[in-house]
Amino acid sequence: TLFPYTTLFRSIKEIAIQQKADSEKELRKLRGELHERERLLDKRQDTLEEQAEQIRKQEKIVESTQRKLTERIQDANRRKIAADALSQADWSPQNNEEEACYLVAGQWWDKAIVLAADSVKPLVRILEDNKVQREALDALVQIGQPAVEPLNRIVMTEAAEKRRLIAGILGRIGDVRSTEPLIQLLSDRKKAVRLTVTQALGQIGDKVAVEPIINQLADPDFAIKKAAVITLGKLKASEAIPAIIIQLKSKDEQLQQAAETVLAEFGDNAVTHLIVALSEPEMRPSAAKALKMIGSPAVGVISEAMKSEDVDVEEVAI
Repeated sequence: TLFPYTTLFRSIKEIAIQQKADSEKELRKLRGELHERERLLDKRQDTLEEQAEQIRKQEKIVESTQRKLTERIQDANRRKIAADALSQADWSPQNNEEEACYLVAGQWWDKAIVLAADSVKPLVRILEDNKVQREALDALVQIGQPAVEPLNRIVMTEAAEKRRLIAGILGRIGDVRSTEPLIQLLSDRKKAVRLTVTQALGQIGDKVAVEPIINQLADPDFAIKKAAVITLGKLKASEAIPAIIIQLKSKDEQLQQAAETVLAEFGDNAVTHLIVALSEPEMRPSAAKALKMIGSPAVGVISEAMKSEDVDVEEVAI
């Protein structure tokens, strides 16, 4: 009577054993898959770490190269190499200032000009480099009016040679906003700066500069006096005629000639002053030359000069 139960128990046991075996097999399979996944993940992690290390190295290279762009590197070739390295590293500037440094370092002048005011400081920074000085000067001039205010702000703070170069740039741009900053530089301790500033104010053509330029005629340097005379002529400053007349008795021939030419350009306005100058032996020859250049309005005066006992004046008049 127990036989059916014995058979049943045996069947249940066999089923349980089979289920256990199947479970263990499935577990081993899952463990194998898990192990393989862990192996793949470890391999992937190693790959990612290697890539991360490469990125870190690349970032250090980019950071170092970027720093070189913003430093005052004096050599154009080094700046160009730094810019090319950034380009090869697929570096992208974070703002216009970084881009301007990058473009100027790479000597991509046309693109730097497009950034206008943002390119002013990087361009000024390389003005001392003779290899690219002309290109930097031309780029600043081409930027034009957007460069005026930045240049006005920094012109007083730079070294003498850069003050001179910036003054020349402002003169070429010709914006009246630069008149006052340049007037302040007329008293610069460096002769070269004073000379360039005097010329630049003539290029700008703002009459506000007339009186300060007249004061430049007291400068001990003949070249600056000559530049002041020419600038006053450009400014059509007839009120400066008496001060220019005095330069006719200068011992510097170039200054004398500049004064003669400018006075002649004033035409009728200068005739009376030149007539007075004829009475002074030191100025008489130059005054006669200026009157001759003026022409018709001075004919009567020249006729009188022909009767002069002074051989030089008579010769000029003839």
